[in-house]
Amino acid sequence: MQLNGCEPDSIIRTTLLGGLCRAGRLKEAIEMTQSSAQGFLDDCNCLIDGFFRNGWPDEAMKLFKAMPSYNQVSYNTMINWFARAGRMVEASGLFNEMVREGIIPNLVCYASLIRGHCRAGFLITAYKLFQTLPNRGFFPNVQMYSILIDGLCKAQFIDKALELFMELQVKGLSPDVVTYTTLIDGLCKADRLEDAATLIDQMKSCQSVDSESVHSVVPKLCESGYMVKAYKLLREVVTPDIIMYTVLANCLCKVEKFDEALKLFEELHLKGYSLDVVAYSMLIDRLRRVQRFEEVLMVFNLMLRNGCIPDSWVCKSVMKCLCKIKKVSHAILFGWIIYRKQAASLPEKWRPWKI
Repeated sequence: MQLNGCEPDSIIRTTLLGGLCRAGRLKEAIEMTQSSAQGFLDDCNCLIDGFFRNGWPDEAMKLFKAMPSYNQVSYNTMINWFARAGRMVEASGLFNEMVREGIIPNLVCYASLIRGHCRAGFLITAYKLFQTLPNRGFFPNVQMYSILIDGLCKAQFIDKALELFMELQVKGLSPDVVTYTTLIDGLCKADRLEDAATLIDQMKSCQSVDSESVHSVVPKLCESGYMVKAYKLLREVVTPDIIMYTVLANCLCKVEKFDEALKLFEELHLKGYSLDVVAYSMLIDRLRRVQRFEEVLMVFNLMLRNGCIPDSWVCKSVMKCLCKIKKVSHAILFGWIIYRKQAASLPEKWRPWKI
């Protein structure tokens, strides 16, 4: 562009500067800002973000203090990064300075402050700031509610989080996937599994269910003995995939419901799913630990029939099981077959003898 006499505008410069900063090429970014006097304020804002992003907060503060003037982006960038680092004294100080300078904070700025106060454990401060938004001409959106709900859940104020969840719906806002997932996770961690399952059903009626939320609630339901509810949730709330089935099978094994886990594996095969070595290894390991050696061999044979190649750990587990049920000759033969296959894969000069 420059060779052809086309001078880059501020959008192109900030795009390139942002890319250099995100790639950690700060030296080139600094040289670029020094090579032109155009777009000084935008360039500095990009550099401040780059310094923070690459772990240079002191350099960012020095550059900020050296700037002759600031705009909304300048303050938003500084407040966001200090809030992320939990340095709420600096973030709040910059916010107050911003207001004194007559620069009106936007929702992005308020979101950064509220999120930072929540992460630092200052929930009362975060909630008070949230409540002042209408007086300052802003109406909290779903994202703002989600930030505060997340903070309340992490601090185990689940009832207050549920109140906010109801409030946002009363105000005509529709919870998004982040809001649902955040609250479902909080309910699971508080062992309020019935409420979590109900919320997932509500989520289903409003929009497509997020698979991560189901992943979070299914293990909890299984561990608490709600096996039927977990299975029903898996089958009815989402279209089950191989990952979901593996999660449920693992949970069944953890609570020693091995017969149900084996039936689930059989169902998977009937549905045409191809399990990987990780899924088989998990079931074999759980069965071996409770000395159900015959079932280990059955799962191993099923694994071979379905074309899944066992790794060395699975092979060793099978050999141990054969020894435990006093089929030592079978274990020796099995070990010999494995050895021959491994040796056959080696270059000719490394083989112990010709196979």
